[in-house]
Amino acid sequence: MKRQRLGFLILAVILAFSVAAPAFAAGTEAGFSNFRTVAEYGEGLFADVAEDAWYREYVAAAYELGLMKGDGAGSFNVAGNVRLSEAVVLAARLHSLYTTGSAVFQQGDPWYQVYVDYAREHGILPEGEYDFTAEATRGSFAAILARALPAAALPEINTVADDQLPDVKMGDP
Repeated sequence: MKRQRLGFLILAVILAFSVAAPAFAAGTEAGFSNFRTVAEYGEGLFADVAEDAWYREYVAAAYELGLMKGDGAGSFNVAGNVRLSEAVVLAARLHSLYTTGSAVFQQGDPWYQVYVDYAREHGILPEGEYDFTAEATRGSFAAILARALPAAALPEINTVADDQLPDVKMGDP
């Protein structure tokens, strides 16, 4: 189950970039040119990411682009769950990189508050009361990430009717 959650997180990040890959390659979308390597991933950076792990290259890419930084204790927390705060952080960094080329935020108390404020200010996170320490649902994670980039950056690749996914409530954060 935990591997599935990590897989979901990595898949979401990969999908966000794979949908945008043509724009990266063609250079037609100015915002995507803002994504640059800002850190160097080295073997052993995260104790829980083995060199031969199937997800290693994706962890490295997320780290190098400044999208994810691990848990601060020398691990990526590959077996952990994604909290709503972490989903908001990822979305805020995606949006900030896309729009400004930088994802530098001054952390406060709680550590994720600056990202929540940014996400609300930029329409990524609707107003409301949320438990940011709770695990993110797949629906809330997808909804937050979908609002991180403008619609033009995420061309439609298929159509899903609102009622087609019974476990996804419309309006999830």
